[in-house]
Amino acid sequence: MVTEKKDDRLFLIRLDGDHFYHSLESGGAGRNAVVNSTDVPSAATAFPYEEADRLCRKMRHRGFPMIVVTTIAGKPVTYDDLKQATA
Repeated sequence: MVTEKKDDRLFLIRLDGDHFYHSLESGGAGRNAVVNSTDVPSAATAFPYEEADRLCRKMRHRGFPMIVVTTIAGKPVTYDDLKQATA
């Protein structure tokens, strides 16, 4: 019997109404880091919930007040979504 490993990377990060997190480029000496985004959910980076939440909290304090963790469909994560993902 083959058992499937549950994929932990089920969540995206929405930066604002239309853009999802793709990657972060280091700013280098004295320069700010650059956040790369995409408006295509399937092109966004997917994360385990805890990692996405941690990154959202950091970025919220660095100028991204609308940032949220979303499902892979782009819907903000609710408590029920979390219960289902960990069931």
